[in-house]
Amino acid sequence: MQVIGGSTETVTLTAPTGAGEIIDAGTQQLRVNTDNDAQEASTTIREPANIAVQIDDTNSPVIEGNRLQVDTIVENTGDGTATDREVALEVNDDEATSRQLTLDGGERAEITLEATVSTVGDQTITVTTGDETAQRTVTVIEAPDEPLFRMSNLSVPDDVFRSEGQSVTVTADVTNIGDVEGSQTVSITIGGTTRSTSDVTLDGNETQTVSTTVPATALLVGDRAVTVSSADDSVSGLIVVREPAPPRFTVDISNIPTPIAGSATSDEVDIAVENTGQGTATQTIELNLTLDDETIDTTAQQVTLDPGGSTTETLSLDVTGESRAGNFTTELTATSANQTTSTRTETDFGTITSGINAADTGGSVQVAAETYRETLSIDKEVAIRSDGAVVTAPEGSSSDATVDISAGAGGTLIDSLTVRGSSTAVQAVETSTITDVQIDNATGQTTTGIDINADDVTVSFSQIQSVREGINVTTADVSVLDTQIADTTFAINATGDASNLTAERLNVLRSENGFFTNTGKHAFTQSNIENNNVAIDADRPGGAVTTVDATENWWGRPSGPLSSEILSPVTVQPFRGNPKIPADYEITSPTGSTSVSDPVTVGETISVDVAVENTGGTSGATNNQRIELFVDGQKEDETAQFQLGENGTVDTASFAQLDTLEYQVEPADAGSSLSLTVRTENNVVSPNNVNAQTPPSIGVESINVGNSVRTDQTLSVDATINNSGQSDGTTDVRLDFNGRPVATETGVSVPGQGTSSVTLTHSPQASLADSDDVSVTVVATDSGATRSDTVDVNAAPEPPEDDDDDAAGGGGGGGGGFGVSGLANPNQLGGVQRQAVSQTVSITDIGQKNDQVRSVGIDFNQQAVGTVSVTALDDPPADTNYPQQRATPLTAVDVTVPDAAENQPATVRIAVDRDLVQDTRAAPGDLQVERFDNGQYTVLQTSVADVTADEVVLEANTPGFSVFAVTVPKPGQQVTPTPTPTPTPTQTPTPAPDETPTTTETETPTSTPGGIPGFGVMVAVLAVLIAALVFHRRSS
Repeated sequence: MQVIGGSTETVTLTAPTGAGEIIDAGTQQLRVNTDNDAQEASTTIREPANIAVQIDDTNSPVIEGNRLQVDTIVENTGDGTATDREVALEVNDDEATSRQLTLDGGERAEITLEATVSTVGDQTITVTTGDETAQRTVTVIEAPDEPLFRMSNLSVPDDVFRSEGQSVTVTADVTNIGDVEGSQTVSITIGGTTRSTSDVTLDGNETQTVSTTVPATALLVGDRAVTVSSADDSVSGLIVVREPAPPRFTVDISNIPTPIAGSATSDEVDIAVENTGQGTATQTIELNLTLDDETIDTTAQQVTLDPGGSTTETLSLDVTGESRAGNFTTELTATSANQTTSTRTETDFGTITSGINAADTGGSVQVAAETYRETLSIDKEVAIRSDGAVVTAPEGSSSDATVDISAGAGGTLIDSLTVRGSSTAVQAVETSTITDVQIDNATGQTTTGIDINADDVTVSFSQIQSVREGINVTTADVSVLDTQIADTTFAINATGDASNLTAERLNVLRSENGFFTNTGKHAFTQSNIENNNVAIDADRPGGAVTTVDATENWWGRPSGPLSSEILSPVTVQPFRGNPKIPADYEITSPTGSTSVSDPVTVGETISVDVAVENTGGTSGATNNQRIELFVDGQKEDETAQFQLGENGTVDTASFAQLDTLEYQVEPADAGSSLSLTVRTENNVVSPNNVNAQTPPSIGVESINVGNSVRTDQTLSVDATINNSGQSDGTTDVRLDFNGRPVATETGVSVPGQGTSSVTLTHSPQASLADSDDVSVTVVATDSGATRSDTVDVNAAPEPPEDDDDDAAGGGGGGGGGFGVSGLANPNQLGGVQRQAVSQTVSITDIGQKNDQVRSVGIDFNQQAVGTVSVTALDDPPADTNYPQQRATPLTAVDVTVPDAAENQPATVRIAVDRDLVQDTRAAPGDLQVERFDNGQYTVLQTSVADVTADEVVLEANTPGFSVFAVTVPKPGQQVTPTPTPTPTPTQTPTPAPDETPTTTETETPTSTPGGIPGFGVMVAVLAVLIAALVFHRRSS
C-alpha cells in the first residue's frame, strides 16, 4: 500500500483462530511490520463454549404414571458464553421435556428434568445438549396393592460449626407409593443417635414431610451420617461438623465529634462491632480517650453477637472536670477481646479557669499553646504549665491583674505563659514560683509586669519588656534569676518592706532605671547591666540602711560602670571584664548522619535519644530549654525543660528526668519516607529519613493437595503463605482435615510483600476410606486467612494372603481350635477364614471403619464356642439413658458374646483414638469404662494399658458383657469403681481332631464414618473359647 508523506492510513488485517488455524487459543504475540517499522502487542484467544452434561441422580424406581425426576449437571468447560443452549430429556428415545440455559465460561448449573412415565419395566433415559449425551437406566414399577413407604428429598446442610447457637435441621419427604392407607414409624438418626421418631399414616400416593432440629453442640466433630428411615425404605446423607473458629469481635470507630468538647456534658462516638468468628459470644466493648498515656475517660458496653452478626454501639464520653485547658490532640481507642483500634482526634478542654477549678489543691493544669481571653484568679495551690499559651485580659476587663495569685494560693507555679492586658500582668500575694513567663505591653494597658506582694517568691527564666515597672517588689526574700528585663522605666523596683532580694544572671537592658531600691539589703550579681540611664539607684530616705552587692557584673565595658550610672554608694568591684553570654544548646547526637531504626512498621514507635551540650553561657532567659522532635514539620514530642551550665551536657538515654523522644507511626504514614528533625532553641539536626511500612498482612495464596490419598499413605499439603504488607511477619500455619485441626507449623516467617512455602502432612483415618471430596483447609492462624480444597480418600489395599498354614496347629495341648479375628491376617483354608487360637480375642479392624474406637480385645475365662460381635457407636444408645450429669461419654461399644460367657468375669481392652481424648482436654488416666446392666451404668475398675501417638488403650475388669461406654467424669462427680472378682482359669479340654468348628461369614453392614448404630462396625468372630487360656490382666 502507499501512504502519502505526512498522512496516516488505517489498515485492518485478519487471521483465523482456533485449533489447527494460524492463531490457536491462549495468549498470542502479534507483530505488524512495514519496511521501516514494527509494532507488537499481545492478545488472548479464548476457548469457545463447550457444554458437558452429566446425570447426577434420579428418583428411580418410579411408579407408573408418576413423575420421573432426573438431577442433571450441565457445565461450560470453555471460555466463551453458551447462549440459550437446549438441554433435553428423552425416555426410550422419545423426547419428554427440555430446558434452555445460558452459561458463561466455567459456569456450572444443576437442574432437574421431569417427565411422566407410564411403561412398566427398565427404561433408558438420555439427557442431550448439542453433541453431548448422558444415559442411565431407570425402573418403572406397578403401583403395589399394599402400603409401600418411600423416602425422598432429603435436605441436610453440607456443614455446620459445632458452637452455641448453631443447629442442624434435617427434612425428608415420606411417600406411600402403594394404593392403600398405611402407617409406619419414621426415624431420623444423626451421628449414630436417633434424634426423632414419628408415626406417619398416609393414604395411597400421599406425601408428608418429616423434620427434626438438633443443636450443633450435640454432635461430634467430623463426618456425621444422617439417615431417615421407615420399615420399607431409608435415605441417607452426610453432614460435616466442624470445630468452630472462636468468636472474633472486630471494632471500628466512627461519627467522632470534632472536637470532643469539654464544655459539653458528653460527646457520642459510634463503634461498629462485627463477629467474624464462628461462635456466639458476649464481649465487653470499651472506649478510651487518652492523652499522653493518661486516661481522660472510659466507657464500656456489653455486646452479644452471633457468627457474622454486627451492630453499632453509641458510647458517650464526658471530658468535663478535667484539669486541662485548650485543644489537645487525643487518642480514641476501641477495644474488644480480639482487637484494638485507635484514631487521633481533637479534644477541647475549655478555659484555663475551668481547668483551675477542676484541679485539686497541689495539682496541675496543663494548658495548650493557644490564646485565651480571660483573667485568672488563683485561690489555691496549683501548677499552671504550658508551652507557649498566651493569656490576654478581655477588652474592658475590670481586673487589676491578668493573673492574680491571691490569698490561699501559696506554692503556686506559673510556667511558660505569655501574659498581656490589665494594668498588672502577674500579681503575687502568696509565695509562688513564676518561670518562663513572657510579658510585654502589646495591648498598651500593662504598666507593671510582675507585682510581688508576698515573701519567698521566685521569678526565673522570664522575659519582661516595654512596661513601666518590670518587677515590683515590696516583700522579703524574693529571687529573680536568669531573666531579661528591657525597655522599662524601672527594671526592678524594690520598695516598702523589700529586703534580701537576690537578682542573679540577669540581662537588664535599655531602661531608665536598672535597679531602684530605698530599703533593705540586696544582692544584684553575675548579670549583664547595659545601656541603662541609671544602672543602680539605692536611696537612703530618713537614714534607712540600704546596701546593694553589685559585684561580678558586666557594665557594658571592661572598665566597669560609669559614675553617672551609680547614684549611691554600691559595691561593684570586682566586676567582669567581659559579658556573660547566652546559652547555646548544641545537639551532639544524633548527627545528620546518625541512623535511626529504619524501616518501621505502622503501629511501631520511632525512638530518638538526644545528647546536648551548652557551648555558650547562662545569661538572661536562654538557659531554660526543651528538646523537640518534629516529624514532617509537625512537632510530635518534646522533653521537659532543663538547664545546663557552661559546657554542661545532657543525654536523654541516661538522664532520668528527660524522656527519649518518641513518635508512633500512624496508618496515614504507610508508604512514605518520614523526615525527622530534632531541635533546641539554638540548633537543628535532621537524622536520616525513616521509611514507614504497612504491617504484615498474612494470607494463604495457594495450596496443592493432589487428587487422592490412601488411608495407608501420608497426605502432603504444600501451601504458599503470602504477605501483602510491607513489613516482615510470622504466623503459625495449621492444617484442618475433614473439619479438624491435624497439624501445625509454628513461627513461619513471611517477608514483606513476599511468600513462604510450608508443607503440612497428615495420615487420613481409616474411617474416611472411600470418601470423596474430604475438605482440606490451610489456616494462617494469626490473621485467620484460609484456603481450602478437597481430596478423595481411598481405602488401603488388602494385605497379601499368607499361604503358611502352620498357624492353624494345636499349640501345646491347647491347640486344635480355630477362630476368626477382625484383622488377624487370617489364612485361607477351604474357603473358610481361620487362625490359631490365641490367648485373647482381638477385633482390630474397627479403626478402618470408626474414627473413635480403634480396636477391642477380650480375655475370656470360660470355655465357650460361638460368635463374638462388636458394634462401635458414637454415643451410648439413646434407650440406655446415659446419666450425663456425672460424666461425658466419648464413645461406646456393644459387645455380644456366646451365652455361656455373657455373665462371666473377663478383661476387656478398648483402644480409643487419641485425638478424641485430646479434644476433651482429659488426661488418659481420667478416662473410665462403664458397663450397662440391669437398666443402669456401673463404673468398672479401669487402668491405662498403653498410650501411643495414635491411641489410648484402656483395660477394665468386667463381670459380664453388654454395652460399654468410655467416659470422662465431670469435676466432683467421680464414682468409685465396682470391684470385679479376679477370674479363675479352668482346665480346658483339647477338642478331638474332628471337632474343628466351621465358620460362616457374617455380613458386615455398611459403615459410615463415626460408627453410627445401624451403620456401625460389626465384626463377627467364631472362636473356641478355652478355659485353660492363660489370663492376662494388668493391675489397675
